[in-house]
Amino acid sequence: MKKHLATLASGLTATALLFPLLGPLPANATKTAGTANAGGSSDLGTSGAGDSAGLGTARAGGSTGPGAARDTAGARDAGGSAGRASAGTAAGSVRAAVSLTTPPVGAYGSNARFSGTAWRYGTQTKLAGATIVLQRAPHGKATWINLTSARTTATGTFAMGVTLSGGYDYRAYYAGSTTYTSAVSAAKFVFVSWKVILDGLSTTDNAQSNSNNGTLNAKGRVYPAPPTGTTVWLQKYDPVSKKWKDFTSGKVSGNTIAIKTDIRGNVSTWRLSVPSRNYYFTGSSNSKQFAHYVWRGLFSRGAVAVGGTEGGSFHVWADQDPLGGIALARSERGGLFWAEIRTTGCLTVEIGMHNYSNQQRPGQPTDMRFVIRQDGELFRSVVLKPGGDISGGQLRPIGGIQRIRLEIQDAGHTGEPLGEWRSSVLCSN
Repeated sequence: MKKHLATLASGLTATALLFPLLGPLPANATKTAGTANAGGSSDLGTSGAGDSAGLGTARAGGSTGPGAARDTAGARDAGGSAGRASAGTAAGSVRAAVSLTTPPVGAYGSNARFSGTAWRYGTQTKLAGATIVLQRAPHGKATWINLTSARTTATGTFAMGVTLSGGYDYRAYYAGSTTYTSAVSAAKFVFVSWKVILDGLSTTDNAQSNSNNGTLNAKGRVYPAPPTGTTVWLQKYDPVSKKWKDFTSGKVSGNTIAIKTDIRGNVSTWRLSVPSRNYYFTGSSNSKQFAHYVWRGLFSRGAVAVGGTEGGSFHVWADQDPLGGIALARSERGGLFWAEIRTTGCLTVEIGMHNYSNQQRPGQPTDMRFVIRQDGELFRSVVLKPGGDISGGQLRPIGGIQRIRLEIQDAGHTGEPLGEWRSSVLCSN
């Protein structure tokens, strides 16, 4: 008797630990979960005269026994029409038992494997060829309905596939035979996580506006549809900590979610995540790596190398363009100057140029040659008269190009060259 009471206390403690997570404990979960049919019993269900039961209620002198942490009201036959109807077919007197094993959690809409064993109570004898019915009821309720069934193997085991769809309790039911009584397993609650799908990522670039940022768009779906306004997080994978981190969020509308955020260019791995709510666990989507390309000034990262004749210089003109899209280059009379800019991670470039030699020292203008090289290969060479200008409207693909070299040369030998480069690049860095 002391051992039985200790076991009961342990079971009730485990149950008390679980139900704060699930909501209020059903009023009948530990007291009058239901009664078995005449002669019907189970180890964690209801019992017949004199038999012990789990979290159910014994009939005519029966006693209650221990439960389990994730087991709900063991055999709630009182409200389960399916259970009561089936039990009437049992005519045997040899006590049977049945167990049920379920996954603790599964994604909404996924197919979960439920399994168990049927045996002669108190022995190692397994019941072969027995029909086991899987029943389901809303969590904490006793309105059991039949879902599917399976026959036990020669070793008394059975397995079934179940599509998870919400917060339900499940139990295995054996209707009995001419030899064996009916039996019902402990009820198991299965947490269901949100099913989240990341449909796609796209970029709305800044169209070379006054921003180095571009808009990253994420679109996806959530099942089942959460309450309107539920927060959905766009998460970014951190390869250093090897963890997913919340980046920004949006609100779901029906099943759909659309998130927009302005960020600099980058190549990252993203996913959507919906936090736990009610009986639904946190659900995360498939992940996608995405290169987010944004327009920025070519000179915003500075020059990686400069050179030329003595007296030359290179200066990013931040006063005129804080985004790093304008640079001035100067050389001595008869000389040249060059600067190399890294373009790794960039797709497209546009370059404009202007001969300012007529403004450096009035009366001493000079013709200037502007040269563009890509990874050492000549791309363009043009001579501009003092005050001459070429706009940067022409775009050129530079995917795979590591560096661009921009050169100015004195082509007129009548003054000191002073040239302006104007350039934007579409990059993911």
